[in-house]
Amino acid sequence: MSVSPQLQSKIQCYSIDIVVQICGFIACYSYNRLKMIKEMRWEFGSVLPPDIKYNLCEAEVGVRDGPSCPDLRVFEYRISAANS
Repeated sequence: MSVSPQLQSKIQCYSIDIVVQICGFIACYSYNRLKMIKEMRWEFGSVLPPDIKYNLCEAEVGVRDGPSCPDLRVFEYRISAANS
């Protein structure tokens, strides 16, 4: 089946728009999850309960509240770069 060049161009534009939108959703989800982890750190202290820790990935377990955390700075930089 042959597709006209105009239709192919429209499909590519829609595909790019969809990918950009999905990346935005992922960035929002990740940022919201980071905020929730920071709130739990304030609530429970440095040691999270085992049931909560079980549901976190290795990178999330390492998130700390302080501004000196390199993981947090890199994550926030990636979020701000994705939104610009």
